[in-house]
Amino acid sequence: MEFGGRVDFYLMADGGNNVDFWTETLTNLTTGTTTAGAVGPDGGGIGGGWKGKFLVHLGSATRDVDDCDPDAYLRTRESLSASLVPAYSLPGNNDYPLCDSPVNGFELYMDRMTNINLAYWDVPKEYDVKRQASRQENFSFLYRRILFVGLNMVSNIADEWETSIRLQDNIEWVIENVEAYWENVDVLFLMGYGRLLATENIPFYDAIVSKANSEWSDRLIVYARRASMMDTDIVGGNENFIELRVGAEWPIMEVSVRTRGKDAPIMEYREALLAGEEDDDHEEDV
Repeated sequence: MEFGGRVDFYLMADGGNNVDFWTETLTNLTTGTTTAGAVGPDGGGIGGGWKGKFLVHLGSATRDVDDCDPDAYLRTRESLSASLVPAYSLPGNNDYPLCDSPVNGFELYMDRMTNINLAYWDVPKEYDVKRQASRQENFSFLYRRILFVGLNMVSNIADEWETSIRLQDNIEWVIENVEAYWENVDVLFLMGYGRLLATENIPFYDAIVSKANSEWSDRLIVYARRASMMDTDIVGGNENFIELRVGAEWPIMEVSVRTRGKDAPIMEYREALLAGEEDDDHEEDV
């Protein structure tokens, strides 16, 4: 039996190439010294200081100008290594679909970014990270009744075969994890790079929305993805299905999800580096 509780964590998209800047930023971000209370738009919320348990980089690890330069992956890897909490990486468009050689870019990404969580931090005792056998960049773990699922959601419209196979793998990975942990899940927290409603992602969108409107209708579902600015939106007209948009490169987002207590399950988010100041917190619940 998985017990409920609260999990605070960080999300970022793009960023990492300027090693000096990101080393300092991520070191300061994850010291766990923030004390600001979380307050929602209605004056309520989770409350108390936030302290992130892990960091997820949603992609891209490289910039478009890098054209998948091997050193670009290493720069972001070095930046993320400064985090005091485990960091996990997901691929973005610049990491292989937009490379002159997507195959070479994918190999570089897999070699230098996929298992970064094993390179610099101890294996977490609170949760068990699993990888999809057929697609090692996809991961999952259950933590305090929140099922976190990382997915390769790049836009690769130039390769219809790769897109079709990858989206089917993603669908199977999500469903496999939900079914395995169903009795212990209150929140399904999906993470990836691309938009759910991007044309090439419609098969995945249709499959997950169908589940969200039927078998999973009593669970809070969140899909976090890279965007131009920090925001949220309802997915498919279902108020229990939230798209969480993480600003590209800046700001880093701090997220808090609670699965126990008043109004649970509930999710809040804010700009991480405003923590400790009077900042605007945002709340989503069921």
